[in-house]
Amino acid sequence: MAKDLTNGKPLKVILLFALPMIIGNIFQQLYNIVDTAVVGKYVSDTALAGVGSTASMVFLIVQVAMGASVGCSVVISQLYGAKKLSDTKSATYTTMLSMGAMGLFFTVVGTLLLDPILSMLSTPADIYDIAREYLQIYFYSCIPMLLYNGIASAFNALGESKLPLFFLIFSSLVNVGLDLLFVISFDMGVAGVAWATFIAQTLACLLSFSVLVVRIRKIQGEGKAKIFDKVIFKKMVTIAFPSMLQQSVISIGHIFVQSLVNSYGAAVIAGFTAASKVESLLTSTFVNIGNALSSYTAQNIGCHKTERIKEGFNISLVMIFALSVVMILVSLFLPEQLLSIFVNADASAEVIAVGKQYINIVGFTYVFAGIMVIANGVLRGAGDVKIVVICSLCNIIVRVGGAYLFAGIWGSAAIWWAVPMGWLVGTIISSVRYSRGKWKTKGIF
Repeated sequence: MAKDLTNGKPLKVILLFALPMIIGNIFQQLYNIVDTAVVGKYVSDTALAGVGSTASMVFLIVQVAMGASVGCSVVISQLYGAKKLSDTKSATYTTMLSMGAMGLFFTVVGTLLLDPILSMLSTPADIYDIAREYLQIYFYSCIPMLLYNGIASAFNALGESKLPLFFLIFSSLVNVGLDLLFVISFDMGVAGVAWATFIAQTLACLLSFSVLVVRIRKIQGEGKAKIFDKVIFKKMVTIAFPSMLQQSVISIGHIFVQSLVNSYGAAVIAGFTAASKVESLLTSTFVNIGNALSSYTAQNIGCHKTERIKEGFNISLVMIFALSVVMILVSLFLPEQLLSIFVNADASAEVIAVGKQYINIVGFTYVFAGIMVIANGVLRGAGDVKIVVICSLCNIIVRVGGAYLFAGIWGSAAIWWAVPMGWLVGTIISSVRYSRGKWKTKGIF
């Protein structure tokens, strides 16, 4: 089941390992694209704004899940790289239990604090009911969503990136079908999109859980694996907590940004929501390369092949530059076509103008985000997570600070300009840390 990332040409190894992740992310984006497009095209701009006004809270949950998954993935990867197979199995079981428990926590707390959350987000009165309905159903999906993230991170940590892809393709297609059925045929509006996501994620979670349990049992270790290992869990927390803190702070920063966006009204919210989806679509490949590099780094540092890690970083850097050129061209020449995916032909001129302005400003600076992501991928895989936290903190502080500081001068455009400002600062921090090489001594096993 598991794939060894410590041998073979780095370009081939990273590319072949990242490719299923990239394809999987396309289908993951399909979730967001179809959800947003169905709401924007078949419900209304107001409904799109209602869903978009909750985006920062959804982002918070997803990012915390990803931060927790990082801790699990790094530990599993390094254990596997060190050939400690029984501990690898214990770490996988521990991952599933802890991620499921975290999902339950978010469901309970989110449901109890639903109205205070919407108030904190400065949700406009004309879209409040729509936002509340969507977010309530979304909280129900936290358990399958977090558990699936943990399962996918376990598969990826073991070098098996194809199986999560198959489950994600299946789940995405189910989501698309249910979106269209619930919204167009049953006229369920925003609730239809939310329930479609819940059902699709639950199915993906159940299927992937079943396969992982069967596959992990086939790994022959030197002793009996534990269902929950306290020592390994503490190791995971050691890695995951800084990453979760990092993602939480980033997400809180996004909440402040979303609150500022919401203060400009429904049209700006709708335009920002559509443009953000475009940004996510374009930059998703960066994230996948960074995740692949993280698993690659973790396995190679587990067997002390630091020079091989450098080769992998340089190859990834070339891929980032090539992708950035494509993204600049797309942002320059096709912004309206990209926005048309998420808004209908009758969308107001203000919605289109806001989205186009965002894409034009941010599109030329994607290279900063890409460099930051792959440098952090090496640092994270090596276990050097503190500097990744600092990088992310500075990134979001600059972004939030810049948005609020210049909003009185540039209006909503200040929010868009603050994005590349934050990326640039984060890129400098992570690149300097990587070049100094202290990450080479951070292996945890």
